[in-house]
Amino acid sequence: MSRTHSARGERGERRSDRSVAVAVDKDKYSLQALHWAIDNVLIRGQTLRLVHVLQKPICPVSPDDGGVGGDRQVDNQNMDFLLRLRSLCARKHIQCETVVLEDSDVAKALIGYIHQYEIETLFVGAASKTGISRLFKGTNVPSIILKLAPNFCNVYVISRRKVAAARTATRSVPRRTQSWNDLATSDT
Repeated sequence: MSRTHSARGERGERRSDRSVAVAVDKDKYSLQALHWAIDNVLIRGQTLRLVHVLQKPICPVSPDDGGVGGDRQVDNQNMDFLLRLRSLCARKHIQCETVVLEDSDVAKALIGYIHQYEIETLFVGAASKTGISRLFKGTNVPSIILKLAPNFCNVYVISRRKVAAARTATRSVPRRTQSWNDLATSDT
């Protein structure tokens, strides 16, 4: 694959005005996706969004079960994890924004974020798939994102610091002339 996939304009020059995000969590695969994006697509001074989804439990934990203290511990662990990723971006001279979403469905949260903030390129890390890992792995978030991401978003699934799967955008990001609030008030 070419060195600068989605960050190139029509003439092949690198573009820093595109909205780029990397879906991150605590595993090594999202770190590999971040490294790949920094090394192959992003340019010095470009802004990158690190998007992390905190999975809400389907059954809420009651405070009697120690849920309050557990939440604080999880938040501190997430902040430490995200701080390490931000420092990696800083060392590579990439501007970084951290976004933390909360949802019970990781893929749904990421796809909703892509729609809402018109993300043009998303990088997702994935484990390499061996026969036995497919049997025991639950939902495959990268596959769901590849299938359901809007057609204005380039999606790259990175495994072992290589592009394992990709889906390129088939149209440009829709530019809204009116906000949703303007449309809602004009109908009434």
